[in-house]
Amino acid sequence: MALALLVSFGLDYFLNLVGSGQSRGLPFQARLVFLLGASMGFLYLLARGVLAPLSSKLEDAELAMLVEESNPQLNQALVTAVELCSRESAGSRDVSRAMLDSVVEEVEAGAESLLSGKVLDLRRLKAYLGFFCLAAGVIGAGASWQPEIASIWLQRNVLLYRSVDWPKSIHLEIEEGIPEFVAVGDDLSVGVRVLRGSPRIVEMQWKLEDGASGSKSMESSQDSTRFVYVFRNVSKAFSFKAVDGGGEDETEWVQVKVRNRPRIDMKEWEEGGFNRVAYRNPAYTGKSAEEVVQRHGNLKVPVGTKVSFRLAANVEIAKAYLVLKRGVDKKEKAQVQDGSWPDPDAATLELTDGRRFSGNFVVEGSGSYFFQFEDPGGFRSTQSERFRIQAVADRKPVVRIVEPQRLTEDVSPRAEVPILAVVKDDYAVKKIELSGSYFSAGESEPERNLVTMLDVSAAGPEGGESEPKLEPYILKVGELGAGDGGAPSSGARFEFFVLAEDFGDAGGGKGNIGDSQVYLLQVVDPEYLEDQYAREVMALRDIADRLRGRQESVRKDLEESQRQFLLGKKLGKDSAGRLSRHRQDQVRVSEGLLDLSGDLGHLLTKMKINKVGEQKWKDWLTGLEKELTEISKLKSDRIAGELDELRSRVQESDQDPASLGRIVGSQLEVERDLESIVVRMSEFGDLRGLIQLMREIKRRQEGLRDNTRNLLGGSEGEVEEEE
Repeated sequence: MALALLVSFGLDYFLNLVGSGQSRGLPFQARLVFLLGASMGFLYLLARGVLAPLSSKLEDAELAMLVEESNPQLNQALVTAVELCSRESAGSRDVSRAMLDSVVEEVEAGAESLLSGKVLDLRRLKAYLGFFCLAAGVIGAGASWQPEIASIWLQRNVLLYRSVDWPKSIHLEIEEGIPEFVAVGDDLSVGVRVLRGSPRIVEMQWKLEDGASGSKSMESSQDSTRFVYVFRNVSKAFSFKAVDGGGEDETEWVQVKVRNRPRIDMKEWEEGGFNRVAYRNPAYTGKSAEEVVQRHGNLKVPVGTKVSFRLAANVEIAKAYLVLKRGVDKKEKAQVQDGSWPDPDAATLELTDGRRFSGNFVVEGSGSYFFQFEDPGGFRSTQSERFRIQAVADRKPVVRIVEPQRLTEDVSPRAEVPILAVVKDDYAVKKIELSGSYFSAGESEPERNLVTMLDVSAAGPEGGESEPKLEPYILKVGELGAGDGGAPSSGARFEFFVLAEDFGDAGGGKGNIGDSQVYLLQVVDPEYLEDQYAREVMALRDIADRLRGRQESVRKDLEESQRQFLLGKKLGKDSAGRLSRHRQDQVRVSEGLLDLSGDLGHLLTKMKINKVGEQKWKDWLTGLEKELTEISKLKSDRIAGELDELRSRVQESDQDPASLGRIVGSQLEVERDLESIVVRMSEFGDLRGLIQLMREIKRRQEGLRDNTRNLLGGSEGEVEEEE
């Protein structure tokens, strides 16, 4: 029986180790046969080996035979004595009583000495008992060492529990969270945990709905306690299971279905269908009456633009939401991980026809917007298409004063200064104003005034221009001092700047305001201005003298080149580079002459604005300006042109070097003209110096007169007589 138990255990346990799935261990029918066979064998052995012998009585002859078997040295004496002493024995009738008694006495005497050690042979019984104890000890030790395994075997093989299985050495389990539906085109990540054992390989097996199948090893992680496989770009329904590479364990089949995830139907845009996004610019742009329609979702519009949309989803939807995001959405990833749906900023949209929806919003800043959907089955959209919003802020107007050219100008009390501003806005200019502060000589408190140069507020944004054309505003300096009883005196000053306002709503009903730099008009004595302008003429004379020196240097260089060319008796292609350099030198002289002419013109303009200087002086400067312009354009530029023409001919064929002589003569003529101008300007400087000396003597004389009058205390007439 013990051997039967060991065989049953061995078969059931070791078949479990080599089996897999439903074939692990002995099947129920085999266990039932083993149990019935063991029970019947036990009952048979018990009846035949124990109950049957115990229920039958041994005769004296049978007992004597057993004793003889255990003690063969009796030599059948005991059996003979028992048979002769029996009443039924035939031999006892032929033997005398005395002989029988002597035989019995002899047997008794011998048996007393022969049967002193044992009566029955118990060696077989002891051997069987030893084998039984050994088997029982092995079974008991094994049960004590692995009580769980012993209990499982008892339940499976004795109690015949169908639901009890052997524990697996490797146990795999698919992680929870496998969705019932997967969106077409999405990836599906499957994780398998190892609950028991350490498999080296775990395979992912799958079957598609069209019957195709396959398998691939999974990637291990976390010290081979977790395996992962990703199904890429799912397009069809399929089922899968995880299988241990050694065949120890496998999971149940998991069914995965596919469906289209709700999203915007892009075909409605691509094919010019229902989808569209339209917007109207805000009123301050002057373009609010026009509706702009586009076939895409990205927006680049001014702040305050009203946007409307009508779109269609690719499938039937039950819910639709609009999500507006300002700036960069830093919480996007966290919200996806938290699984919050819909987004906290979502706004519900109205549905029509099951697939279509519409709505509107106002652009308040840059960011993005997207839509979230849910179909009637609860399947939601993820990773929705995001559309950019680039909000173009209404910038304040750019204001720049181009006249006067310098930030600080000295002006006479009678000056009429033109103030010209250039204003540029991104949409439309509403109003332009000249704002200034007048400071009387020696005063620190200003007298503010404001002049409107342009005002189209009544016409609205539609009547405004982004770059309005302005006429110069003539500022009469003599009228600035009207508040203190007369024209401004020397030392007064006027600070001014230009303001421009657009139609953008910057709060309080006002638009954005831009301003220019602050300019300063400093009132000085007219005689001081005349002296200053005279000094400027002398500075221009020095420039003219430098230009004359440059022209002389250019002429000498060309003369030197001519001598070298005459030695070679030709102007070849190799001389083209030198001729080009001479031309560049002459062009620089022309540019310098034009700049000098422009400086003279600017000086004349300042004299005209400030109403200083004698007319003959102005006429002389005007003639000088025209003369410099003519020298530059009619002479110096012609010389540069002749050099360029000669260079072109040289590249085609050799030329006579003597042709450079006429050009050198023209350069000498320009040089002499400039020398004449320098001499005349120097004479003017000498004259202005003499005039300045006479003025200084006059001022000193007036000072002496004032001092004398103060000392004598006389009247002005008496002092003049004495003088």
